[in-house]
Amino acid sequence: AFDDARKWAREYGASYRFLIRGVLFVQAVRYKEVEMLLSSTRLIRKSPLYKLTFPFIGEGLLNSTGDKWHQRRRILTPTFHFNILQSFLQTFHEECSKLVLQLSEHADKD
Repeated sequence: AFDDARKWAREYGASYRFLIRGVLFVQAVRYKEVEMLLSSTRLIRKSPLYKLTFPFIGEGLLNSTGDKWHQRRRILTPTFHFNILQSFLQTFHEECSKLVLQLSEHADKD
């Protein structure tokens, strides 16, 4: 699938859209376009496939849409303010260092 996406990006450009069984998908490669899509408050309609996640994780920010999504997003947004995240920087650094060590142990293995 990844090789196909790369081939299509070369053929159709870094951003393109396609249909699979009548469902429209958008493939964006450039970080500015991805950022725009992910930060949009208008482009939040989820695929019907997200309903499959309800029994496992309930209905929350990840899989909700419309007013429910806006309400949950409003509640969570202050949590990710830069000043609050700054206080977790040391923890992020320590945990990332642990992950790098674990991954490096497996880097040369088949």
